[in-house]
Amino acid sequence: MANFFGRRREALWRVEQYRGQRSVEVQATQLEGNGVTKRSEQKRILAEWVEFLSGSTTGITDLNLVSQVPQELLDAVGGQHQLKSLAVKWGPYSDLNPLRSLKELRTLSLGGARAVKDLQPLASLHKLHTLVLDQPFSARNPEVIGQFQSLERLAFGNGPGTRLPVEQLTTLAKLPNLVELGIPLRRVYRKMVFDLAPGNKAFAYLTREYEGLDAAWQSRARTSRRGPGSSVQA
Repeated sequence: MANFFGRRREALWRVEQYRGQRSVEVQATQLEGNGVTKRSEQKRILAEWVEFLSGSTTGITDLNLVSQVPQELLDAVGGQHQLKSLAVKWGPYSDLNPLRSLKELRTLSLGGARAVKDLQPLASLHKLHTLVLDQPFSARNPEVIGQFQSLERLAFGNGPGTRLPVEQLTTLAKLPNLVELGIPLRRVYRKMVFDLAPGNKAFAYLTREYEGLDAAWQSRARTSRRGPGSSVQA
């Protein structure tokens, strides 16, 4: 998944480590590496982060949740109305309704979104220009993405489990500001992608991805025909 936060910083795992930073990484779970092995202590630390984030707005504008994100932690993030960038690494979260209140979001990255079924809550994020939806295997309404008129960069899914209907590609091509598009390079999309590419930067980028994939397959096929003892000549 794309990293919108630049160089990794040491993640905060205790609330008291927060000192008013505007850009932070938070590790509220999976704390064994920090020496927190007791389940009761892990639950207490998570509860402290939930209380901190849901209690009142902070000075945080860029928030990166770098460990598993349960639903209660995502619910708490909805209290940070000032956020401009949010990244979720992965987790069993399924309800995106808490994100409706994050009206200032420009960048949103939802990792491991396997359990998310409804994308409609994201439709209220009118300032969003970068959206990453990783593993949205259960999403029932991908057409919601067509409402993001300010969207410049979109990555939707990866792997064979991603189901973006072919007709939605036409909708994405109409997004006026979209310049980067990442979708699984499925065979069923290929013709539509090349048809939409002329005059469209996002789809022109995808054609180059397909062409690169074709070249890789052709190179592999040539190597296979030469046999295991052959070598490629300069």
